[in-house]
Amino acid sequence: FARSLPGHLMGIAGAGLMVLSLAYPFRKRVQGKKGLSNPIGHHVLFGLAGPTLAMLHASSENNSLVGSLAFLCLLLLVFSGLVGKFLFRRVSLTLRDQEAGLEVLLREFHRVRDDPDLKRACAHMARPGGEDSMDVYPNGFPPGEPLVVRECNLLLDLARGIAEREESIRAFSATRKLFARWVRVHVTLAVLIWSLLLVHVANAFYYGLGWLR
Repeated sequence: FARSLPGHLMGIAGAGLMVLSLAYPFRKRVQGKKGLSNPIGHHVLFGLAGPTLAMLHASSENNSLVGSLAFLCLLLLVFSGLVGKFLFRRVSLTLRDQEAGLEVLLREFHRVRDDPDLKRACAHMARPGGEDSMDVYPNGFPPGEPLVVRECNLLLDLARGIAEREESIRAFSATRKLFARWVRVHVTLAVLIWSLLLVHVANAFYYGLGWLR
């Protein structure tokens, strides 16, 4: 089937869709367009439809070494693209949420830490006998629960939350750097597969199109 007229047409159509998928990296790397001005949706669509037609074109034939290598690289290319599209994006969004949550915790921590009531309570506690006079604090809190204790516990909880967020951000940052390498793998595979594809097409013309014989 791969050497028949429908097989060649399917291969040409797959290669054409793969060419269209190059519009996204061209606009991003050459024209500097990102975000809404350069949506990745078409890149994913053409990047999946093209290899699908290439698989139908190959029709499980492995009598061509160049074609088999191109097919293997094509599968790796699609896999690396899916990793970059979904997993890398998920990690980036999670990291962004963690950073936003850290900013909220830091603002609350500084607000509580700079509260004048807490400062006065700490100053009172620091004086001799200050702890005994803090058993009842006139701010609507229950007797026996001084304001300084509640504020200090809140500060401690916020500090723990900040430490946990910072540790999570470090972990997700490391994961994003790891996934960022998949982009290099994706680009390297793209260059390799286009080189193999050109050789594959040249071989097809050199040895003659099967459906012409």
